[in-house]
Formats: sequence, C-alpha cells, structure tokens
Amino acid sequence: MTKVDTSKNKSKTQADSLGFLFWLKWLASFIWPVKVVTHQSQEAYLELVLFQGKRLLNSRNANYSNGNLQTAYRRLFEEVDLDLSTRHRVLILGFGFGGVAQLITDANPNADILGVESNTTILTWYKAYCRQKDNVKVIIFKMRRNLCR
Repeated sequence: MTKVDTSKNKSKTQADSLGFLFWLKWLASFIWPVKVVTHQSQEAYLELVLFQGKRLLNSRNANYSNGNLQTAYRRLFEEVDLDLSTRHRVLILGFGFGGVAQLITDANPNADILGVESNTTILTWYKAYCRQKDNVKVIIFKMRRNLCR
C-alpha cells in the first residue's frame, strides 16, 4: 500500500490555480456539461466533467461520484438511517472522487474518514480538483493479480 498525502496544500487546488479559466468552465457548466480532463487506459476510460457547478467522475457507462450516484447514496443513507452523526471512524472502500466522504462529512464534520482507492488517476484528480479536508485521509491500494496460485 502507498499512502497518498492529502495533507499538503489544503487551501489551494489545481482548479484554484487555473483561476479565471476554471471559473469560466464552472459558469459554462450550468448551461452544458464541460469536460475538464480525460484518461484512457487498457482497463478503463475516465473523465472529469463539470455539470451544474459540480465535479462528476464518469466512466463510459456510469457516473461514479457527485452525480446521480451521489443522489442515490444520499437517499440510501436516509432510508437505512445509518445515524452518521454518531460515527467516529469511517472506512470507505472504493473512495472514488470523495462523494460518499462528502455525505458523511456533511452529516458529521468530526468523523475521521479513511478512504481506500485502487486507481491512481482518480486520486491524482481528487488531489488536483478537490479541496482536501483534515478529517479525510486517502490511501491507494494496488491488489496483486493471481494471489491464489
């Protein structure tokens, strides 16, 4: 496992440093989706899109963070009544772009959250385009293939 340091530069993201250009993209996202960055590999296609002022992490066939999936998680958390306000430590397997961490932080700003993600591109984008929070730590976990030989 490799720990990804999310503690540095908490106040400034790549989006902040882009300044006016990112602000224009953000503003345009209320009219139509704006693609910020894409990644193509043998395993997957990923894109980061601004839509209605939100950063969405998408594959070719699904939304992974902050879009419809975020709404589904919010409804699920309400229906199941996880009582997030009483949780002190939370583990998120498959951190993605931090959508679930945001829901938990909204319900309980004092919860310590550990996110585990296997995709380095997603974590790179998360660090570049999202403000890091002190209560959220993210590590990358690469599982070796063929462990049971």
